[in-house]
Amino acid sequence: MSDWFKVAAVLTDKALRFYEESKIEERNRERQKIRAVQKKRTLAQTIEIERIKNNDNDIEKYPGTFSHKKFEEAKKAHDFIEMLHAEWKSKGEVYILIDSNVWMDASIDEFFVNFSEFIKGNNLKITVPHEQFDEIVNLKNKSYKDEKSKLARLAMARIETYLDSKLLSMKLPNHVANINAYLDVTIIKQAIEKAKNGTQVFLFTKDKEVILRIKAEDVSLENIHFLDVQDVLIKTIEYRKSKEIINEYNALKKRFHSEFVLDLGK
Repeated sequence: MSDWFKVAAVLTDKALRFYEESKIEERNRERQKIRAVQKKRTLAQTIEIERIKNNDNDIEKYPGTFSHKKFEEAKKAHDFIEMLHAEWKSKGEVYILIDSNVWMDASIDEFFVNFSEFIKGNNLKITVPHEQFDEIVNLKNKSYKDEKSKLARLAMARIETYLDSKLLSMKLPNHVANINAYLDVTIIKQAIEKAKNGTQVFLFTKDKEVILRIKAEDVSLENIHFLDVQDVLIKTIEYRKSKEIINEYNALKKRFHSEFVLDLGK
C-alpha cells in the first residue's frame, strides 16, 4: 500500500472516530436536556399534588406548577383588560362615532368582528346619526354596479349586525332618506357638543378635513379621541385573547382535582 493510501486511511479513521464522538456528545447533551425537563416537571408535579392534598387553592404560593403558570397568564390578561377598560370608561359617558368611510371599508372585516366583542364586554354602543344612515342609503341607491353602491350595502349589513346585537343606537325620524344628507357637518357638530359637555368622544374617521375642522374649534381635545382602526384592532384582538385566557383559567379552577393531576402529564 502506498504512503498516500496509508495517510488517507489514517485520516478517514480519525474522521470517523471524531464523527462518532461528536454524535455521542450530542446524544449526551440531549439526554441531559431531557433529564432537566423531567426533573423540573417532576418537581412541579410534586408541588401540585401537595397543593391538592392540602386542599390549598392559593395558587400564588406554588410557583413552577401548571396551575400557577395559568394563574400568571390570567393575571396578565386581567390587567390588560382593566387597562383597556380604563382607557375607554374611566372618565364618564362615552360617545362612539364611526365615519361612513370606515363603515364602507371592505378591508377591515376583522376590525368589526373584534370591536363588537369589545364594546359588548364593556357595555358600550356606537351611535349612527340619521344623517349618516341617509347618506349611506343615497350611495346604496346608485347604480347596482357602482363601487360606492356595493360598499354602501356592505356598510348597511354591518350596521344591521350591530343593531341586531344591541351594540348600536340609531333613530330615524323620516321614512325616506334625505337626498341632501351630508354627514361631515353632523359629525363635527355632535363631537364638539358632546366634548364640551364632558362626554368622551371616540371618533373613527379617515377624513382629514373632519379632524382638522374639529381641532380648529374652541373645544378641549382631551375629550375627543381620534382613533386609528388598525391600532384599535390590535388592542381588541388582544382583548379577545385575554378573555379566552381568563375563561380557560376559570374553567380550570372548577375541574376536579384528580382530573387536574392527570393533565400534568400531558
